[in-house]
Amino acid sequence: MIDSNKNKQKILKKFLEISKISGWNDQSLEKAAIESDIDPQNLIFIFPNSVLDVAELYVKNGNDQLRKEISKIKNFDDNKIRDKIRLCLYKRFEIEIFNRQILINLAKFYQDPKNIVNIDTGLRPSAQSVKFSFIIADLIWIILKDQSSDYNYYSKRLILAKILVKSFFVFISDESKDIAKTKDCIDSEIEKVMHFEKFKHRSKEFLNNVKDSIDDCLIADDGSIKNIGKLIKEMPFIRLLKKND
Repeated sequence: MIDSNKNKQKILKKFLEISKISGWNDQSLEKAAIESDIDPQNLIFIFPNSVLDVAELYVKNGNDQLRKEISKIKNFDDNKIRDKIRLCLYKRFEIEIFNRQILINLAKFYQDPKNIVNIDTGLRPSAQSVKFSFIIADLIWIILKDQSSDYNYYSKRLILAKILVKSFFVFISDESKDIAKTKDCIDSEIEKVMHFEKFKHRSKEFLNNVKDSIDDCLIADDGSIKNIGKLIKEMPFIRLLKKND
């Protein structure tokens, strides 16, 4: 079939080589098809949304590679959650070490004002980068066997997606050995989240303690509300005032 995965991967490989110089655009995709011995007129069947579909396949390949890399780590599940997240983020960026120029050009494509909205298709190329950060974050939580739902499901992914975006902009200009600057950024962002979570947990404990104290004061053992007038009279400072009178 024309739109087989084999043809897609063949064109993608050529496209990534060409896009390093020519950037992410329709012309680069057409050239990649020609060099793959595929008629450019068939691209509409292979990549209906042009380079947007190419980017989708590129990210999918990287995510598939992440799954494989994590599966090679012995006792991965024995680590703390923060360390598992750190390992996943490290690996995801390590996969892209030799693709930095490709990603720089992809970022330029997304940031191009004309790509805010495609008038012909109604698609929003610039929004795809946000979508990808969420997809990668979702994969990492799936790897961690996350069972959360409702609000926690989305908040975890949004927080991780934010870390991915911040780390990405460090990564594309990171020429340090073993992307040390990117890893430092990841570590810093994870620590910020952990501090916030600890603060949130302590605040929740404090509020629960306050609620329990109020309940103890106002609610009798049988579940009924205590006599408010009597309760006020029994308050230490009220008794003290009466004594002084």
